[in-house]
Amino acid sequence: MSYCSEWSNKPAVTVCFITFNQEAYIEQAIESILMQETNFNVHLLIHDDCSTDNTPAIIRRYMERYPDQITAILQEENQFSQNIGIQGEILAPLIKTEFAAMNEGDDYWLDPQKLQIQYDYMMSHPGCAACCHAATQVSSEGEMKGIDMRMDFAVNDPDQNLSLPYLIDLGSKVPTNSYFYRSSIGHNGFPSFYNDCVVGDYPMILYFATCGDVHFMNRVMSAYRHNAEGSWTRSWVINPDIYVQTNLSVIEMLRAFDQYTNRRYTAEIKQKVIDYEFENLLTKRDLKSLKAEPYDKLYKDLPLGRRIRFQLASRLRLLHRLKRRRDLKKFTDT
Repeated sequence: MSYCSEWSNKPAVTVCFITFNQEAYIEQAIESILMQETNFNVHLLIHDDCSTDNTPAIIRRYMERYPDQITAILQEENQFSQNIGIQGEILAPLIKTEFAAMNEGDDYWLDPQKLQIQYDYMMSHPGCAACCHAATQVSSEGEMKGIDMRMDFAVNDPDQNLSLPYLIDLGSKVPTNSYFYRSSIGHNGFPSFYNDCVVGDYPMILYFATCGDVHFMNRVMSAYRHNAEGSWTRSWVINPDIYVQTNLSVIEMLRAFDQYTNRRYTAEIKQKVIDYEFENLLTKRDLKSLKAEPYDKLYKDLPLGRRIRFQLASRLRLLHRLKRRRDLKKFTDT
């Protein structure tokens, strides 16, 4: 592991930057941080999880160019595969600044005022634990898709605080690279419900909401790269079983969060668990279970065209399975 520990100029904000095999995107991501216009110093804390491409070499070049601004942890063994929470267990305890922001190697920031805007808001609202903002989707090649990530808000809706029940229902729709939070929240690490989950954005925003207000800024200040090469979401498309296992991990996280909050939000959590179970049944094409309680209402709410396509696919899958059984029987009878 390569790690530079000396920070200079007493920065006010640390940008936690997680990357793995993102050589095609990482320069744009780093440059979007370096372009920030602030009246305070910013430190970039990069964690590379043993990339096998050119990502570590790119990081080293930036460390040489900005030795006082960039710290890098270059792992020699992959930490994620060992169930080690990178943000909660590795980076959070290292943060020495009052505030922390988040970014990842395949995403980037658009607004050079982003950090200043979030910093100013947090300084003037001491009861706020974290703030976030809208983002826009770009393709893996960087083309704007014209899809803004504003959760359920319209373009002209005002900035507002997000309640914990709303965040439970929202799931992973808050852009991770919009997070800006008080670093004291994570100085002693994050709770186990966060560390034990294979995804980080959803449990993190829930934890923030237990520590104070979570404020949403209805302004697009970052870009989220959809279906990026090597991304977690792309792996779901390639292997649906990974998507199912991810949802199961999130379900366990929600149940642990229910205990963590002394069951104050049990009703909301139960409904969200049903939502994730429903997604898994869709992925498995389990038509029988989808038509039974408590999933039947969600199934009926699907667009008619999608239901028809799903039923056809389910029947084709059944016919294929029956054909395989007949073929196997013929083979064993001969």
